[in-house]
Amino acid sequence: MAKNIFPRVEEMLELRKMSIQELAGRTMLELADIEGLKQFNPKKTSHIAIVQAISLATGINVYYFLGDDVVGPKRILSRLNVFDQQKLLNGELAPFLRVTKEQAKRDITDEELDAMISVMLEQESQMDF
Repeated sequence: MAKNIFPRVEEMLELRKMSIQELAGRTMLELADIEGLKQFNPKKTSHIAIVQAISLATGINVYYFLGDDVVGPKRILSRLNVFDQQKLLNGELAPFLRVTKEQAKRDITDEELDAMISVMLEQESQMDF
């Protein structure tokens, strides 16, 4: 049961302002291995290892690439003000939110996403104390 997770890799490369060649160099992977994630099979150990290497190189939890029930950093950052965007990016965090399977199937609304982001930021500010 192959799925295409390459768009999520591209999103992280764009967020990190990194080329696919630079990612290959950092992870010691071949370009073909990274591009092969267009046919990602979660049952292949080699595919999991590739995703884990990319996860470490880009600074995001591996679940972002593997889960079907996530909202990615690009959409989250688009909902934040500039101050909160910089706060997250300066900490080298690449935020993503896990949503319920039902929300993932029907696509989460902006209002629901804003509420989740508000909770995330509140938790983040409590950790600062």
